[in-house]
Amino acid sequence: MIRLLALAGLAGLAWVVSRQVSASPHKPATIPGLDLDFSGLLDVNIPFLSGGSMDAPNQFYDKSLPRGIRNNNPGNIEKTGDAWQGLADIQPDSRFFTFIDPVYGIRALAKIIRNYRDRYGLNTVQGIINRWAPPVENNTSAYVRAVAAKVGVAPTEPLAWDAGQLRRLVEAIIQHENGQQPYSMATIADGISRAGWA
Repeated sequence: MIRLLALAGLAGLAWVVSRQVSASPHKPATIPGLDLDFSGLLDVNIPFLSGGSMDAPNQFYDKSLPRGIRNNNPGNIEKTGDAWQGLADIQPDSRFFTFIDPVYGIRALAKIIRNYRDRYGLNTVQGIINRWAPPVENNTSAYVRAVAAKVGVAPTEPLAWDAGQLRRLVEAIIQHENGQQPYSMATIADGISRAGWA
């Protein structure tokens, strides 16, 4: 009962503060007669919305978006024991990671590509995509052809790993995984840079 009264009191206080904020958006929210600033009270972090924005709070549950886009995981990286930077507090997808922002999903995608090159010696589109999307559950040959065409190389041609080619590779994987590539060049570049590419 005490908790209910406390919650009701907080709700009432929030209502008063919101009325004050809407009346004068450029002044700190106050209650008349009291010298208290309640402006921070409305900055509520709702855990199940982590990774979305208040403009699109239901992004993770919006089935009209491709799965990788709504998860901010445009490479559709499957859940493993990896503790990626930027993981959302709540992981609503049973199979794929959910990130708080697409730049972290792009970072993870670029990091995996870098590991493929450095740890496994994969330096062609065919080698990378065969590992990324194995033929067991994918039409890998079609995936390889589509990505190679967008990157502008033959499937078995060694990659030069310059910035432009790497960006095209990341964009091509995003396009193939989601049927679209909605991110700006700046977002792609930021994700690649955070992955440690020079």
